[in-house]
Amino acid sequence: MAAPEPNFIGTLGLNWKLFLAQLVNFGVVLFILWRWVFKPVGGALEGRRQKIEKAVRDAEEIEKRMAEVAQTTENKISKARAEADGLMAKAEKQAADIREQTVAAARIEAERMLAGTRETIENEKDKMFKEVREEVAALTVMAAEKILRQEMKPEKQKELTAEALKILK
Repeated sequence: MAAPEPNFIGTLGLNWKLFLAQLVNFGVVLFILWRWVFKPVGGALEGRRQKIEKAVRDAEEIEKRMAEVAQTTENKISKARAEADGLMAKAEKQAADIREQTVAAARIEAERMLAGTRETIENEKDKMFKEVREEVAALTVMAAEKILRQEMKPEKQKELTAEALKILK
């Protein structure tokens, strides 16, 4: 008879019954861990990952909106500046127009006053010349009368006086 061949597993010192019990225990522990530890922890990790992804998406959306708001605000500011510049230019133009109108009105008023003053001066001058003529005529008549009384007859005197008055008028 031949000697039984030594079992390779037996040479390693493994006990089949004990190995099988440990394998069943490992399966039970693995099932328990899978069922009550890994699934909840995995679910919690997945929920956390989803929350983080959502927070990142929300942050990106907020950043995008902030950029849009900043751009819109910048556009509004630029538009307001352009409007303000336009209003300032318009106000300056209106002020210049008003200044020109005021200067023109003052110039017209000054010319009118100057013309009125010239007319008044001319009238006064004419009046003065008329008064001087009348006075000179009166003096001339008196002088002529005085001279003629001494040398002329009353008829000739009246005739010369009438002629002198005609000439003076």
